Amino acid sequence: MNKVKTILMGTPDFARRIFEKSIPVLRDVLEIKGVFTSVDKRVGRKNEIVFSPVKKWALDSEFEIFQPEKINNPQWIEKINEINPSLILLCAYGQIIPQEILDIPDLGPLNIHPSLLPKYRGPSPIHAAILNGDNKTGVSLMVMDKEMDHGPVIVSSELDIPSG
Repeated sequence: MNKVKTILMGTPDFARRIFEKSIPVLRDVLEIKGVFTSVDKRVGRKNEIVFSPVKKWALDSEFEIFQPEKINNPQWIEKINEINPSLILLCAYGQIIPQEILDIPDLGPLNIHPSLLPKYRGPSPIHAAILNGDNKTGVSLMVMDKEMDHGPVIVSSELDIPSG
């Protein structure tokens, strides 16, 4: 069985947890060709370099890591074209993906989004659900298009928000 050439894109701990739990289960199906995450940041008084949670996980998993400052830079579009993934799996990456990249994978660019789309698009859907007093939230897997959190939803899983 041929594995699906895949690149992952994500940055925060939410994405790390998704990748950490799902990628080992999918290892017989997916061939991870690289992990795209945010650039390292200097923080604190000591100005120490801090890696994103996804980068830490990717290092532990021995995946190749890419850290574009701007994913829409032509060199990164060219790099993804060279990798020629059949699938892009994105979770909380933190940058808008240009159409030139969305068009590369023949199986599509997929986004794992922490809400029941189309409700609560954007970067803070969990907070929005709680602040609005919702009693349910969830996770959606969707096909990405040029608009943020907009493409067709493939599947959603609903979760109760505990009260109090």
